[in-house]
Amino acid sequence: MIGTNDAAPKFNADLRLVGSHFLSLLHMLATLRRKHSRLHRDPIFVALPPGNKWDVVSRVHPHLRSAINIARGVGIDVEMINVEFAVDSYQSDNVHLSTVGARKVAEALAQVVVDTARAPPARL
Repeated sequence: MIGTNDAAPKFNADLRLVGSHFLSLLHMLATLRRKHSRLHRDPIFVALPPGNKWDVVSRVHPHLRSAINIARGVGIDVEMINVEFAVDSYQSDNVHLSTVGARKVAEALAQVVVDTARAPPARL
């Protein structure tokens, strides 16, 4: 849920920092993966945060997408996952996911992991 709280007006956060901090996280994960060869095969999976409140999709997603594109440009394998949410995906606060919403995220991530596991290894 990267950036969800940052999008809240009460925090008055600089949302560009969300993207730059996320890029730093991707670099750290890539470094860790290089040190452990068994982790190096699959991409880093990133599910974009939902946002029914504070306009997370238009205010936060562009910064995360930009960080992912920069990471890809330097050779970090990142797979971006977009999950579609309906009104019943949120708790009454319109911020936190309900059980239905959490299940949608889990199912989307599980499908990507299964599809990746079934795919033939990339040729080097």
